[in-house]
Amino acid sequence: MTVPTGHAHGPYTLYDLDALPEDGLRYELADGWLTEVPGDLWHDNAATQLRAILRDAATEAGADVHV
Repeated sequence: MTVPTGHAHGPYTLYDLDALPEDGLRYELADGWLTEVPGDLWHDNAATQLRAILRDAATEAGADVHV
């Protein structure tokens, strides 16, 4: 995994996650640590469902949230 300069061993931020190169690998940021995640249909389906749940909850709350 390529790690952004300045954070060789973590903890990482969303900025570090965004700075990673587009190399076909997928990462999650959890508690300041980057974890490589598989690009499979189960993970993609779960992410899509979670995005819909969060979007609907934000809409019901009247919040201006982009997911």
